[in-house]
Amino acid sequence: MLTDEQFVELSKMRQSLHRLVKLNRTLLLLSKIDNGQFPEKKAVDLVELIGNEVEIYSEIYAGCGISCNVNLPARYVVEMNESLATTMVTNLIKNAFVHSEPGSNVGITIEKGLLTISNDGEEQLDGTRLFDRFYTSGKKESTGLGLALVKSIAERYGFEIKYAFCNKRHQFCIKLSK
Repeated sequence: MLTDEQFVELSKMRQSLHRLVKLNRTLLLLSKIDNGQFPEKKAVDLVELIGNEVEIYSEIYAGCGISCNVNLPARYVVEMNESLATTMVTNLIKNAFVHSEPGSNVGITIEKGLLTISNDGEEQLDGTRLFDRFYTSGKKESTGLGLALVKSIAERYGFEIKYAFCNKRHQFCIKLSK
């Protein structure tokens, strides 16, 4: 039988192990992207991917009163690896929801070849380090690799990614077309 203290320590060890596994997987994925190990491409509809992710995260965060405004065309197709497209979109949408306060708003648009995912915020993030590996803006459970992963995927396909802070909103923009 475990004591309360042993149970707490065991729980901490389990959380640390889970974080290390997540970190290892993400670093392996980054390495594979950097080494061009995702050569296969296909037509991927970003609107469909975004719709699926918005549905999932809107449901998860509904209790927090976080709303999501989506302004997308009927379709927006890009040629890329489907798994990497999903990873790129998922990380940006997840970040927008995770880093939003209860009662705030997430916005997602695709307009003129520009994907923008935004969320309410109080202060600007460090745009010079935001996409660096292991940089976190203070979230304890973050590995600091999500935005580095998004940047690596975007660069792999010749997309530009930028961060801006306007009118108390964080904006992550990916220029999908040249």
